[in-house]
Amino acid sequence: MKNNSNKKIYRCKKCNYETSQWLGRCPICGEWNSFQTQEIFEKTKNSIKIIDEDLAQPISKLNFTSLEERYKSGILEFDRVLGGGIVPGSLILIGGEPGIGKSTLALQVAQQLAKNIGRSLYISAEESINQIYLRAKRLLADSEQLYLLSENDLEQILAQIRYLKPKLDQKYWNIWLILYYI
Repeated sequence: MKNNSNKKIYRCKKCNYETSQWLGRCPICGEWNSFQTQEIFEKTKNSIKIIDEDLAQPISKLNFTSLEERYKSGILEFDRVLGGGIVPGSLILIGGEPGIGKSTLALQVAQQLAKNIGRSLYISAEESINQIYLRAKRLLADSEQLYLLSENDLEQILAQIRYLKPKLDQKYWNIWLILYYI
């Protein structure tokens, strides 16, 4: 029996404002006829499963002898800070003051991964696709394997990942996610 329930929301295409009913004009950005219908899948507390392998373990019982495989981003200092490159499956957080270059660095890394290793998806929750595109052009980031997405809804992000059809026969998906949230 499914524990998920569905509901519809309306989201402004310009500013991502969400409401439970359709509006002709967005109350936040003032854009007319900008709302799109989206279906939301809500998870109940009973739908979450814990897998034994994911349970916390005491460090004294762990024994890893080999070093993790690392992928070079193509940006020497970035790889050095990460201990020699990006560990597949890892999460890297980049912080700093506004305007310091976090999104530029993330886009450069996405471009290098797309160019040298495989499909790369750059996701921004704060910038429009046009803003990302203009930065990409300025950086000469034009790889056929670099995909751009402006989205803040996890279900939509996961749908885009499925749409890009990563190769599942490899140890890790052949897709790099560069998530940028301010």
